[in-house]
Amino acid sequence: MSDNLLGVLFMVKNEENSIQKSIESISKYIKNVIVFDTGSTDNTINIIKKVCNDNNFVLHLKQGNFISFPESRNEAIEFAEKVRVKFLLLMDAGDEFRCDKSKKSLLDIIEKIPKNIKFGVVKQVWLERSNQISEHNDLRFIRNNSNCRYDLSYPVHEKFLNVDLNLNLSNLFNLYQDRVKNGGSSITRYDSDIEKLLKAKVSKRNYYFLAQSYMCKQDFENGFRYNLLSLETKDDILSNIDEKFTLVRIGFCGMMCKKSVDIIYKYLEMAIAHPSPPIDAFVYMFKTSIDNNCFERAAPYVKRAFYLEKPNELESTLVNNEFYDYSRWNLISIICLFLKNKMPELVDIGKLACTKAVNARNNPIDLHNLKLYMS
Repeated sequence: MSDNLLGVLFMVKNEENSIQKSIESISKYIKNVIVFDTGSTDNTINIIKKVCNDNNFVLHLKQGNFISFPESRNEAIEFAEKVRVKFLLLMDAGDEFRCDKSKKSLLDIIEKIPKNIKFGVVKQVWLERSNQISEHNDLRFIRNNSNCRYDLSYPVHEKFLNVDLNLNLSNLFNLYQDRVKNGGSSITRYDSDIEKLLKAKVSKRNYYFLAQSYMCKQDFENGFRYNLLSLETKDDILSNIDEKFTLVRIGFCGMMCKKSVDIIYKYLEMAIAHPSPPIDAFVYMFKTSIDNNCFERAAPYVKRAFYLEKPNELESTLVNNEFYDYSRWNLISIICLFLKNKMPELVDIGKLACTKAVNARNNPIDLHNLKLYMS
């Protein structure tokens, strides 16, 4: 019965370089592997069959054609509903299932999920650049045969219909992905995503991801424009877009396309005014102050950034670990060092931030700055 509690569902196309590691990562926990292939022309199918055979998985394979992300994912879920499992974990090729619990402990918790819960929030951990880990939460866990379907109004970055109650499972396991190694397939999607989103219905969510696609293409003018439109659009009440991150992205795009300091600060200060501001807003503000030699403008925010606690997975959908664990200490120490004579009351906090930066990375610049604090 434990093997019929949880299955994993993949939708794939030409994933021969990443699918084996993804499937093998679930070997201690999940028996049923459900795959909807949308037209692979490489060795993906043969690899899936071999790894399932080698690991004694039960493979349920459907082959078809890609229509659109929400339509094809709905087709995958419809196929999975024919499989005798109670819950589905939705994984992408490149994801690695990581869990510290035993199979029995994990499945005992899942078995006790109340019957009125159809959706579960899962933590995704991405390695995006050297030493830079980001975390975010997403609905990647559903109750099978509960009519869970994606909304066709959102052609990119799909969104489930009728999500009311959901359970946060981010403390049970996570889906890790090396985006440096496995992010290439996403890069080829940006032009296609932009084309789809420009034709999609006007909504906060569609504008948000249109801006994101432009940002991934390094087009920060359009990133600024569509983030601003996302912020100003109020018709999509259930978009699940957290506006504090939109404000941060407007500030970041403003930095990248050389907008005035006043414009950049305007949106970053709005993000900081949020009851639970993201560290990103402070980091971009400090970088703007350093780049434009206006250190005193950042001074009022130094202590708040210093004492800002990193949210846990239950409190936030997006956490930039590098900014919390190193960048803020490095930037605070630089700002306080430049203000050493004008605002001596910041020296102690700057020195402590510099010490934290040294402990985190041991970079030469921080070691040099620490000596300046000591002099």
